[in-house]
Amino acid sequence: MKRKSEITDFFASKSPKPDNGERFTWKVYHESLIKGVYNPKNNTDKAIDGDSKPEIDGKADNKIRVAAFDLDSTLVATKGKSPWPRSADDWKWAFEKVPAILRQLYHNKTDIEKESPKESSEHIPNGIDKDSSSVTDNAPYTIVIFSNQGSTVPREDTKRFQQLKERVRQVVTSIGVPVLFYAAAKVDKTKESQFRKPKTGMWDELIKDLAELHQTIDMEKSFYCGDALGRPNDFADSDKQFANAIGITCYTPEYIFYQI
Repeated sequence: MKRKSEITDFFASKSPKPDNGERFTWKVYHESLIKGVYNPKNNTDKAIDGDSKPEIDGKADNKIRVAAFDLDSTLVATKGKSPWPRSADDWKWAFEKVPAILRQLYHNKTDIEKESPKESSEHIPNGIDKDSSSVTDNAPYTIVIFSNQGSTVPREDTKRFQQLKERVRQVVTSIGVPVLFYAAAKVDKTKESQFRKPKTGMWDELIKDLAELHQTIDMEKSFYCGDALGRPNDFADSDKQFANAIGITCYTPEYIFYQI
């Protein structure tokens, strides 16, 4: 399957290109949904590992695999003891292999092998099937991040919004492959967020955005990875509920970043 050199077409008419040569666009929808899209400056050149990037041809019925992740305590952690970042620079990889694994997924160097059906948060496969013929057209993964950011007011004049954008920019540019970022921001106390996990609003928006590129998601070959799974030391089970509501397999960060 070919992959289009830029995955940001659905933002093209809505947000201008930044001046630094990289395609990094931000937009707020429905007052509380933050969307960020990153494409590396050299996205049409050689891939990070030296291979040419596949392209999506934009024709109808392109079926893709999605590798979706929570942000905090899954991809990144704070540098100190506080669970919440104190600045845009207050982050480190939650697991050493995070950037390498995400690059492998994007460049189609890793396939996630699935066993017989189990409850999603307990579904821990035994290994990787690097030569699987059952993968959808041997499609690479589209990398997506879904994050609850309930303390962030999505306005340009707020410190937390600017901090979030800069923090995410640092994270995804360190990974170096295209990333779609969705965040459920703060809503009025009298309202209930339709985007905050475990509700599926952010996933629904992803489906709409991909449809504009004539892409659909292969649910059987896609997955979600988050840390809020209702385990004894977890603070909640919202990631587990989110994946179950969507209908895709949910993996623990420990499996994705330790076992692969």
